[in-house]
Amino acid sequence: MNTKSAGLTLVECMIYCAALAWMATLVGCLLFNYVTSLNGLTERCKATADLHCAYDAIARDVARASCQKASWYVMQNDQIIFQMGPVTVGWLMQDNKLMRFEGGYDQVRHSWRTYGRSLALDKVTQVVFRPYLVGNNVTSVTVSLIAVCGKCHMTVEGIAYVYNGELL
Repeated sequence: MNTKSAGLTLVECMIYCAALAWMATLVGCLLFNYVTSLNGLTERCKATADLHCAYDAIARDVARASCQKASWYVMQNDQIIFQMGPVTVGWLMQDNKLMRFEGGYDQVRHSWRTYGRSLALDKVTQVVFRPYLVGNNVTSVTVSLIAVCGKCHMTVEGIAYVYNGELL
C-alpha cells in the first residue's frame, strides 16, 4: 500500500503557517520603522523650513530699517527694536517663541504704547541678535536662531544687512 499522498500533512502545514507569520511580522516591523523614521524626517524638514522663514522675515525687516543708530531703540542679544518707516518693529523671544511686534514704542518708558504681535516661530531655544555698528550707523545684524525638533537642535545663522529702507 502506498503511504505517500499528494497533499500536505498537518505538521508541514503548521510549519509553513509559522514561517509565513514570521515573515509577515518581519515585513511589518520593517515598514513600521521606515514610516516612523520618515515622519521624523518630515518634522525636521518642516522645522528647518520654519527657521529659514523666520530668518527671512527678520532679514526683510532689518533691510527696511534705518541705518542710523538713533533709530535702533533696543539692541540686546535676545531682542531688537528699531524704527522702520512710520512704525516701530521689534523681534524678541518670549516663552520659547520668537515674536514680532509692530506699532508705537515709547523710548523713555521702554514699553510698547500700541502694538500688534505675531508668532514667527515656535519651540525656539535661543535667539541671538548681534548688531554691527560703524560709527553711528548700524550696517548689519547677525541673527542666530536655534530650535528643537525631537532630539535634534537645528540652527540657522546669517547676516541681515541694513539697506536704509530700500529692498534690493
